Amino acid sequence: MGALRDANLDVRPNKNYEIKFGQKDERWLSYLSYLVMGLYQRHFKPSKNMLRITDKGIVLDVAAISGMISPQSQWGAPLLAPSFTFSNLRAYISGFFDAEGGLPLDPRTATQLYVSFDQKNKPALSFIRNELAKLGFIPTNLTYTGQVWQFRLTRKKCLIKFCSYVQSKHPSKKQRLERLRSALLPELAGAHYKERSVRFNLIPRRASHQRRRQNEGQVEGLT
Repeated sequence: MGALRDANLDVRPNKNYEIKFGQKDERWLSYLSYLVMGLYQRHFKPSKNMLRITDKGIVLDVAAISGMISPQSQWGAPLLAPSFTFSNLRAYISGFFDAEGGLPLDPRTATQLYVSFDQKNKPALSFIRNELAKLGFIPTNLTYTGQVWQFRLTRKKCLIKFCSYVQSKHPSKKQRLERLRSALLPELAGAHYKERSVRFNLIPRRASHQRRRQNEGQVEGLT
């Protein structure tokens, strides 16, 4: 669902039903196409840095589940946010980062290390920031850059933690996150990195177990 932040919705009754993703890295579009195939058994092939979902039923279903509207600047926090499990939230934040996140092109040579989230809709970004804060991250304040709202993670411990927490499916961003981790922990540079799960103690163990067993179906696939 978070990946939809990189898409545009065009619904004109009896004329056009379309969700369109635009992305320089077509490998990510291929991954999104794979997700759609798994959920709806329909294949849509990326072309010229775009992925177009044009099936009326799929478009209306995704829009209903996500609460997605057009223009994107009017789309706030997801409607299903109150029912997110821990894994749903992690997948949503990861998809949002793949769509709207940023970090240096080459963290190994960058003068400043950071992870940023950018979005025109302030409530949508506030939701991400607040959830990360609940997980122990220390994000900067929301600031308006003149075009979008933005916050960053800049502290070393938070960046290392984020590299383990986020489950990026965007090939180039995933590679840059690995380089960011190596820049922060040079002793690991060149070593085989096996992703480890991270324990976040802010969710009571019993409540966490109960929440994980709920809502793992369609929401999980869309996040």
